[in-house]
Amino acid sequence: MSKPILTSPDDKALWRYGIIAPLLHHDDSDPSLLKTIERLSEKTFTRPDGRFAQLSAETIRKWLYRYRKGGFEALKDQKRQEKELSAGDQAVVNAMADLRKEYPQLTLAKILEKMLKGRSWNGRRPSRATLYRIAAKRKLVPR
Repeated sequence: MSKPILTSPDDKALWRYGIIAPLLHHDDSDPSLLKTIERLSEKTFTRPDGRFAQLSAETIRKWLYRYRKGGFEALKDQKRQEKELSAGDQAVVNAMADLRKEYPQLTLAKILEKMLKGRSWNGRRPSRATLYRIAAKRKLVPR
């Protein structure tokens, strides 16, 4: 199995620009803009890393808005702003870390399942994606 090709932020931004380029000469009130976005959302695009992607109309609209507000630089991926965890969210993260110590062989999905059953996490807050991101950052995922 081959490794995925890494792409630079410029490659991704250029790819996004190529998708929204046909929209740049439309007026926002032009009814054909919506139709053009819908047509684009029905296409399959090849990402810079070679994978295929079908984009939602909302994604295309967001890229167009970002480009109009900030130019090419705005089409690059934005760094995540880490937020402070609330005391309740921190308690969930601590419970996750404790279970990882107790069950080092379990996948993170199984640990989250145990947390749900034990009611140390309600399944919504913090989100599953946030818990996965925190677990990766704190090296709580098995090797």
